[in-house]
Amino acid sequence: MTSFPAASWQAALLTKQTGGRAIVGDPSYGRAATRIQNRLYLSDYWTARDAQQLRKLGITHIISLLECIPELKDHEDIKKLHIAIQDTPEADILQYLDTTTVFIKDALAENEQNKVLVHCFQGISRSATVVCAYLLATTTMVPSEAVAYVRSKRGIVSPNAGFKKQLVTYSQRFDEQRERMKLEKAQSSKWNVVISKLSLTKPTTRKRDSLVIAERKEGAEKGEEQTRSRRSFGFIPGSSSSTSNTFAMP
Repeated sequence: MTSFPAASWQAALLTKQTGGRAIVGDPSYGRAATRIQNRLYLSDYWTARDAQQLRKLGITHIISLLECIPELKDHEDIKKLHIAIQDTPEADILQYLDTTTVFIKDALAENEQNKVLVHCFQGISRSATVVCAYLLATTTMVPSEAVAYVRSKRGIVSPNAGFKKQLVTYSQRFDEQRERMKLEKAQSSKWNVVISKLSLTKPTTRKRDSLVIAERKEGAEKGEEQTRSRRSFGFIPGSSSSTSNTFAMP
């Protein structure tokens, strides 16, 4: 049902072998919450049930991906989202990815102290897929990069073949956003280089050039905004825009 990256997956879940010595509780391989990004964690079911560990981490929101309803009775002060889904290539996890992504985004935006834990049974496939989907929606990563990144944090991560294909489908929704983010990053880097060079010039020249740069940057930003507005209203041939802000559980 689930593919595992090691022959003895039970041992991989509990320990990480380094030079022949087992490191118990290593967050990248064992029963522990793995920090994927700031305030976003990935874990197995046992860790999600450990109220003491969750309090220590400061977890405020939990996404559970299990066939059955998880027993999280000691987490009354934590906001929860349960997705009933099996870890099989045929399972349709794509239908839930908007819901889980919005849940994570809203939780992190609501309060700077909020922290989200995403878990399934082993913290390998279902929960990893949800975390990868969030990265696809909020960064410039493509599916292969998202999976590689999450695996670099938690070595046992391995979404099943069906989930990987669905991540590719999900990623296509953000192609335009991804290109825009890359362009903005490149432009920001360009201005940083110009400003860095400017800092090496004489004070009088620096002041004059600063005004010129500010005017050019403002003009470039206005031009980009006008282009986006024209595109959104269909004034630019060959362009299209389609977004949705409504997400609901089926």
